[in-house]
Amino acid sequence: MIDFGYKIKEIEGKKVLDSRGDWTIRITVKTKKGFGEFIAPSGKSKGLYEAVYLPVDTALRRVDAYIKPNFTNLDVRNQKKIDLKILFIDGTKNKSKIGGNTSIALSIACFKCACNALQVPFWRRVKELYKTKPSLPIPVMNLINGGIHAGSYLTFQEFLVIPEKLENIEERIDACVTIFHALKETVRRKFGKESINYGDEGGIVPRIHNNEVAIELLSKTVSECGYEGKVFLGLDCAALSFYRDGKYFLELRALEPEKYFEYIEELLRKYKEIKYIEDPFAPEDYSLFGELKKKFKYRTIVGDDLFCTNPVLFERLKRFCNGIIIKPNQIGTLEETMETLRLARKEGYKIIISHRSGDTCDGFITDLAVGAGADYLKAGAPNRGERIVKYNRLLEISSLF
Repeated sequence: MIDFGYKIKEIEGKKVLDSRGDWTIRITVKTKKGFGEFIAPSGKSKGLYEAVYLPVDTALRRVDAYIKPNFTNLDVRNQKKIDLKILFIDGTKNKSKIGGNTSIALSIACFKCACNALQVPFWRRVKELYKTKPSLPIPVMNLINGGIHAGSYLTFQEFLVIPEKLENIEERIDACVTIFHALKETVRRKFGKESINYGDEGGIVPRIHNNEVAIELLSKTVSECGYEGKVFLGLDCAALSFYRDGKYFLELRALEPEKYFEYIEELLRKYKEIKYIEDPFAPEDYSLFGELKKKFKYRTIVGDDLFCTNPVLFERLKRFCNGIIIKPNQIGTLEETMETLRLARKEGYKIIISHRSGDTCDGFITDLAVGAGADYLKAGAPNRGERIVKYNRLLEISSLF
């Protein structure tokens, strides 16, 4: 059979560092016509049903044992066949045999290799393969870091700005950058220059112990910068990170689920500018997501740890939210990622393509967000190279629309 240059000739696994200085895996796939590579990102705040990440040295041994013998000579253009073979070779529900880090690095490396061989931009190839309608997502930026991403006293993990009412990508990014720089100056004045520290996702980590103080600080900065009514706020509570033994440990308090629900409800009633709230409850309390959705019909109630980008989980729990975080490495293959996205779109969900706290200087998720027609791109603060590269890629693509 004639090889027109699309068959995999070489697969290489390497041990490399992510943005936190933790070891991760990079997989490079080569054909006669080109190559593609992808470094597996990692999350510190992980859902219970995410694909299992193997220790990097173990993952590299699995590349030699399972990946190289089974994927050499496959056509990189056939993404579905590649990802189905990943599922077959692994044979587990959570990628624990070859590792979710191995599977996502291989899956996306093959996709990128096909794009390079075909000389097609990543976002356009997403459109062609999955019959989507590309669009430019609204950037969602995490300007104040808390929780386990920051090592601070703030319980909630992310305090976000969403430039919903601005006209184009450049204006939206400029608004977020303007607010970020003003916020740094405000924090410096209020808490001293030694308080200008940064978390895993590039946001500021001020000396604040109370979630409401952080919300008010961000809200006031948005207003002072002239963006009131144009830039909204969002929260990623990451409630699983402070949920233990059926209680929520919030600001030195241990709250029963009912009391904690009242706390969240009060926040949303008090701060009308909060239009988006992610993982307000632990996955075990999935019914509380539904209660919040009923009470606040015009807010986006987002599941991340609740769904883990898993199509089976989504089908089971879809009635409880109206927004979903999509993280390819949570599920482990591009095909499964797109299946979850397709199901969520069918239900009228808001789609948020997201980075991880341990990320890399790879802009692929931006192309994925554009190609898939996602509503939002969540990639951290406008700070640190692994975050900036994703927003710069969005600016680059926007010039083509």
